[in-house]
Amino acid sequence: MIAVETNKRSPEMSNTRPALEVRLQFVDGSEEIFIQSDTEAAGKILHRINPAHLFSQSRIVVADDYSKSVFVCSNINRIDFFFKGDGFSHIPWDPR
Repeated sequence: MIAVETNKRSPEMSNTRPALEVRLQFVDGSEEIFIQSDTEAAGKILHRINPAHLFSQSRIVVADDYSKSVFVCSNINRIDFFFKGDGFSHIPWDPR
């Protein structure tokens, strides 16, 4: 389970960007945004995510101390991660 603090305020409205923002876009066009403000917690979350296997599971669970959201992967169109620091891994060079 990935622990993420939920915050409905848009980061664009704030002077400081959160340590981690996760945006899930669904096939119906709707989206959910989850925010983690704690840099250390955000780093732990990012370290546990393997982007190559993200959609190989049947569900994605986003939770904090007080709530839990479960999303069926087949209903998710896209997941964006916005965070401070280096990306996950670089796209391999294509020799074509």
